Amino acid sequence: MSGSSVDSFLEDSEICAWMRETPRIVRMRRCRKSARADGSAALTWQIPGERALTRGWALATVMVLRSGRPYTVTWGDDRNGTTQNDARPGARNTAETGAYRVVDLSLAKHETVGRARLEARLELFNLFNTVNYDEYVGSLQSSLFGQPISAFPRRRLQLALVLRY
Repeated sequence: MSGSSVDSFLEDSEICAWMRETPRIVRMRRCRKSARADGSAALTWQIPGERALTRGWALATVMVLRSGRPYTVTWGDDRNGTTQNDARPGARNTAETGAYRVVDLSLAKHETVGRARLEARLELFNLFNTVNYDEYVGSLQSSLFGQPISAFPRRRLQLALVLRY
């Protein structure tokens, strides 16, 4: 290894040499600074109200943001004689999926009935109906190479009634 950092190792590694010699359509992963990012945030607001119809309401949201996940590019044949068709032109995890972005929202009404607590909820998952792809074709021999083949669920609506006693 020529340097002491992970970046210099990635820059000098065999996979980066392969990527420099390979056409752009085949290479999908950056060598330098390809660290993944993953973050989430949540917010709950107790809506103010004094009357029976306006008290006990809460609005909540959750946001999840992720950079692409790595996946492995393969030749799509049995070059190693393992009968598994998983021979790789380089290291594992050399390609990256698209980013994942989702915002969920819920509106809830809390009411006390005797000793029990009743909660009515309206929940929206993937509020902005963002298409988040899950799996990609990693076989170089496929005409669909680098294309997504499945996705996480689109927008969903859920109604719930919860009784806690």
